[in-house]
Amino acid sequence: MKRGLPLVLLIPLLAAWFEGPADRSADHDDVWWSRAVIHHERGFTPVDWTKGAAELLYPETGPELVGVYLVGRRAGWESKLAELERMLAEDFINCVVFDAKLAPGEVCFPVRVPDEPRPELSTYPPPRGSAKDAPDLSPEELAWELGVVRSYYDLPELVERLRGAGAHLIARVVVHYDRYLAQYDPRGETKDWLAVKDDRTGKAWVGHADSVWVDPFAEEAWDYHLAVALACAEAGVDEVQFDYLRFPTEGDVLHAYSPHYGGRSKEWAINAFLERAEEVLRPMGVKLSVDVFGFSALYEKQNPEGQDVGEMVKFLDALSPMNYPSHFGTGFYTGRGRTWRILRDCAEVLKGRLEKIGYVEPPPPGPRVESIRALFELAHPGMVYRYSPPAEFPGTNAACSNRPFLQAFDLLAPSDFTGYIRDQIRGALAGGADGYLFWHANSSYSSLWPALDSVWRPLPPPLNPQPKIKPLSPVPEGCRFP
Repeated sequence: MKRGLPLVLLIPLLAAWFEGPADRSADHDDVWWSRAVIHHERGFTPVDWTKGAAELLYPETGPELVGVYLVGRRAGWESKLAELERMLAEDFINCVVFDAKLAPGEVCFPVRVPDEPRPELSTYPPPRGSAKDAPDLSPEELAWELGVVRSYYDLPELVERLRGAGAHLIARVVVHYDRYLAQYDPRGETKDWLAVKDDRTGKAWVGHADSVWVDPFAEEAWDYHLAVALACAEAGVDEVQFDYLRFPTEGDVLHAYSPHYGGRSKEWAINAFLERAEEVLRPMGVKLSVDVFGFSALYEKQNPEGQDVGEMVKFLDALSPMNYPSHFGTGFYTGRGRTWRILRDCAEVLKGRLEKIGYVEPPPPGPRVESIRALFELAHPGMVYRYSPPAEFPGTNAACSNRPFLQAFDLLAPSDFTGYIRDQIRGALAGGADGYLFWHANSSYSSLWPALDSVWRPLPPPLNPQPKIKPLSPVPEGCRFP
């Protein structure tokens, strides 16, 4: 009697059949793709195949900014700074995002306490147990009082060094994910004064990974974060990037409530913070950007984190959705080309949304705005409010630039990591992104640099449905985008 395949061999085959084709988007030949794209763009006109790969590529496809994230704890490492200087010199990157304020609340540099509290920023009540006549604290004094100030690097030295190497320098400031500020116990106020609270205990709500959050509705907290951003602007950074500018979404959020709610929407809290940030930071000439969830940029709907992209971008120069393919789940696009299709569609949808949004000038200044503006212009001659989109970031006829974060870590990445990086770049640019930034939590980029080698230039997605098969020359008419 004939026997079939043993069950132990049949099960993996059946599992693979049900799962569908694997993601082979990184199985490619860069030189072939480069030639194929040029044939496609030029209507299959002849190409000199004897030329090198670099000469066959379109230089105008280069993005606006290409950057990497520098974690605060490594921003003072000589080896890491020297590595970034080399990559900047060789045009692998032209931008660095560094931590100024981390989750869950550490300030990465010794923030200077001004002789007198800044008139444009709020002050804070002293901690419980202080003398009755103790004065209020400036935001900088409060940071020292909370014990969150670190000395990972010297801010002016870091800014001078990286800007001197040619970097567009972005200071990353984490906002509402801040355990220390949320649990501050000031005199005359309740414990956990500024926290998102738990409706079962009345104490600070604790979410995923023991996270504690500042209530985004608590306007009293906003200037604390902006003081860190203002110190970075004064040191000479080009841009301030806000992260965790949202409500918590991970953990038992059904029991989380905002004691400072006041009947307002979550979107109001996020946008009002950005409006306040413009008021404080624009006079310094610094640009503003925000990191958002990838899905926040992809879908037009209200969401639990309060990130209404269509409203947020009216205050921003750039938006950075975190479009990591590993974070979209295995059910979100399957089959060949998954990586670049995710990045292409995310960029394309956001581009379309941004192009529908016209730039809105700031509202007519009130007495408070006028006084703050006058103080800044007195201290910083020539610094004025922005009344039109900056020429440096034209975007694509959009209100602000579309600059996603891409995945430089290997979670769920294929073995061909260089191809994986390039597939993300191709997808982002094919969808209309204006630039891109790479994220690795430890800033370990030894596997990234080969993918950004200067002889390779980013291109649209592959034309060949089976990249391992070499095409005829010229590219057959049947070749098309998968």
